[in-house]
Order: sequence, then C-alpha cells, then structure tokens
Amino acid sequence: MLRGRRAGVIGLGSAIVVVAAILAGSVAFLPSAGTLTSPSPSPSQAVSALDPSPPSSLAVVEPSPSPDPSVAAISPAPSPSPSPAPSPSPAATTVPVSAGHQATPPPAQHPAPKPTPRPTPKPKPTPKPTPKPVPASCGGSLQARINATSSGGTLDLTGCTYTASVTITKSMTLRGVAIKAPSNENGITVKADGVTLDRVKVTGYQATSFRWGENCIEASGSTSNPVSSLVIRSSTITRCGRDGIYLYHVTKATISSNHITNVVYAGILLSTVTSSKVQSNTVNGVGRSGAATNSYNAYGITATSETGGPSSDVVISGNLVENIPTWHGLDTHGGIRITFSNNTVEAVRRAVFLTGGPESIVLSGNRLIAPTPAQRKNCPSGASSFCADVNGISAIGADGLRISNNTGSGWPSGHWYHDLGGNSGVVATGNNPVIRV
Repeated sequence: MLRGRRAGVIGLGSAIVVVAAILAGSVAFLPSAGTLTSPSPSPSQAVSALDPSPPSSLAVVEPSPSPDPSVAAISPAPSPSPSPAPSPSPAATTVPVSAGHQATPPPAQHPAPKPTPRPTPKPKPTPKPTPKPVPASCGGSLQARINATSSGGTLDLTGCTYTASVTITKSMTLRGVAIKAPSNENGITVKADGVTLDRVKVTGYQATSFRWGENCIEASGSTSNPVSSLVIRSSTITRCGRDGIYLYHVTKATISSNHITNVVYAGILLSTVTSSKVQSNTVNGVGRSGAATNSYNAYGITATSETGGPSSDVVISGNLVENIPTWHGLDTHGGIRITFSNNTVEAVRRAVFLTGGPESIVLSGNRLIAPTPAQRKNCPSGASSFCADVNGISAIGADGLRISNNTGSGWPSGHWYHDLGGNSGVVATGNNPVIRV
C-alpha cells in the first residue's frame, strides 16, 4: 500500500512537471513510445515548477516509470506547432581587446578599381616620298653652264643628261650630271685645283677596243704645276675605252666611293701622283674586251710613274677589285711609300703585283681570293696562257717590302707568294697562308 501511494505521488509529481514544462513550451513529443520527455531540460528547471527549494532527491528523473492508470486518464494538451525561426544573420566576429588598446577596425571594403581604358592608337600617316631635286634648267650646252659658274661655286645638274666632253678650268663643284662621252674624247677633263665631282655619271663611247683618248674622267697637270685637291666621290663610271679615272701629275687627291665597271685598260690609274687617297671604290670588269690590242695588260688600281717621277705617299685602302682575268688587281710600277691595306681582290689573275723597283711598300690586311677553275676557263679569246698563270702576291726588285696579316684562299701550291727576284728587306708576318721569305 505504501508502494502504491509512493508511486501515485511520484506519478502525480511527474504529471505536474510535464504540465509545467508544456506551459513553458519546452516539451517535445517523441512518436516512438508515446512517452513525454523534455528536450534536455536542466534539473533545476524541472524542480523549480514544484518548489523554489526542492529537495535534491526530486532533481533525479526516474528512468522509464511504469504507466499508471490514473495518470493515463489525463490527456496532455497538444503543443502548438512552433513557427519556423528566421535564419539569423551571422554574428560579427568579436576580437578581444587587450586592456589599454583600441580594437582594430575591420579593413575597409574598397571597390575594385576600374581598368583605365587604353586610347585607340591613331594610324600613322603614310610618309610622302621625298621628291627628287629638280634642276632649274637642263638647257644649253654643259660647257657653257660650267663656264658660267663662279669660281668656288656649285653647279647642281641632278637629273640632267648631256652628250658632251667638258673641261673644268676653275675651282668648283659639279654635281649630279650624267654625261655621255663622244667617240675618242674624255667625258670630263680637270685642269684646275680645288675641283669636286660629286655623284656624277660618266658613260664612255665604247669598251671593246683600247683608245688612248677615251678616259671617262681625266685630271692632268704638269711637273711644275700639278693639279691639287681634286675630289671624285660617289660617282658611276662605265664603258670607258681606256681608263675609268686617270690622274697625271696630281697631288692631294681623294678618290672615294665610286663604282667603276667595264673599262678596257685601268679602273683607276695614278701616274706621278703624290700625297693622295684611293678609298672604298669598286672596280669590276677590266680588260675583258679590247685588251688584246695592249698585250692583255689590264689593271684594277695602279700607282705608277711616267715623265716627272714616281707616284709616292699614296694610300689605297678598303677597295673591292674583281674580275680582271688577264693581268693585275693592285699594282705599282716603281712607287715609293705606297700602302695597300684592307682591300679585297677576287677573280684576278695576279692579285697584287709589285715591280719596277718599288720602295717602302706596305701590304696589310688584304683579302686575296684566287680565280676559280671555271673563271680561268672563262678567259678572253687568245689569253688562255695568261689566265692560267695565277699568283697571289708577286714582287720583283722591291726594297723594304712589308707584308703582314693578309689572307689568301684558292691559290695553287707555291703561288700564294711569288718572289720573282731582286727583292731586299722583305718582312712577312701574320699572313695566312704563311709567307716565307
């Protein structure tokens, strides 16, 4: 009986706790066993519904009590369906602040910078071609125009072409003119100091036979009155019956950057010329036609002597000489203090030939390339014996010859350096192939 009362008291107490929990809105119904349980209420919450100061024994909930008929008769009120709680916004993270320090504010949110638009490049205007200079007039005779030019003046006839043979007897500059020389006459003859021929074009009458008076350009003085300070530059000279440029008794001349082709006897011939320079010229094709009448003699660039003494103190450098099948590329006959430096000689029977007792000759840094077998066969009619006898450097009767740092290629064995006798004071260093003297 005592057990029954105790059970009744406990059952009633449990019912009161359940009712109190329902009123507090904290009971959840579990459909599995029909048993009412609290979603993890703390013991203090359950006891506080009965007594503010419950005994500690009431804080323990009996596990799985036997159902009591008196309690089953009491139907608990249904719990109202809770409204879904809105999702809370994430709470800002609180950074603890040490005493005496201010909280670091969160970094400011800056909008992403907008890219700076690149300006559309403007199309470059097509450059206008530089107009060619138009001469004031090409009328009248060329000789008359030269005579009318003041001493020291410039006559620019760029774009004008004349068939003429002219002579210059005053200091002046003749520029840009094209001249076609008549038969048996020079194109231009210079007989005064201080003359400059700049970018002229001289075409001779023919180049198939040797003719003494058909030099494309000639400058001539005398032993007592040599032509001085002549300049011939950047000019085109072709089809000359004798020489491309012939200087006789000239001093302090500068011959540079000219293109000389298809001449019968010599590309550039210096006769009794002193204190002069021949630089950066091209000489191509000498003696291929017409040389038979002059025993096949043909020269690229030569410093020689005629009446009045030898050529002396001449520098011949940086030139290209090629395609002279029967005779000599670089040559001196009796020259004194002649320097041949940094020239290229190709497809020439004898690349360098020193004769006539030359003195103090310097050969330095030249590139000498032998004619190929095919080039030797492509020889003027009747000159096959000349074309077959090839040599790189030949010297006879030279005194004080200096040969250094020259390069040869293609020369037959024993034909790179040909000592023809009578030489003295020869020094050879740094040559390839080696030259033994």
